[in-house]
Amino acid sequence: MEDGDLTINTSTDGAEGIESKTSMDFNGGSVYVKTYDDCINSAGIIRLAGTRIYAWSTGNDAIDSNALHHRKWRHRDSLLYYRWCRMCPRCR
Repeated sequence: MEDGDLTINTSTDGAEGIESKTSMDFNGGSVYVKTYDDCINSAGIIRLAGTRIYAWSTGNDAIDSNALHHRKWRHRDSLLYYRWCRMCPRCR
């Protein structure tokens, strides 16, 4: 993603927000994702540069990288706000 704003909302079981079968790059802008399943899911490394990420999953991971590398995600000058609330007492 290059700059701009992106908003994604899902509510059905198993519905993910953003998924990549390889790596994922966010360069600037804002991303707002609220899902039941993973908000951001990548088979590779997730790279963030100057990006605001707001991710809220009600049933799984907010940010999930399945990369084999020990540094699954990298960020520079980015803001990350994420919430996973399946077990949160407020959301039960």
